[in-house]
Amino acid sequence: MDPRPLETLIHSEAATLQDNLNWIKETEARLRADGRLTPPERKKLDRMLDRNSDMIRHKKNNPARRLY
Repeated sequence: MDPRPLETLIHSEAATLQDNLNWIKETEARLRADGRLTPPERKKLDRMLDRNSDMIRHKKNNPARRLY
């Protein structure tokens, strides 16, 4: 049994989730490079953010993993 409180992330989990957020931010910057963000592009970013959020909520049963 893991002795950590359920709301605590271990360093590697936190690092993976942070890497995901950094990648999402870089993706957004690439998508905005033409000066705009289309609705499909916004939807793609929203899905990535939702997936990362789901990993945080369900880390106990679904370990955090890279999105790429």
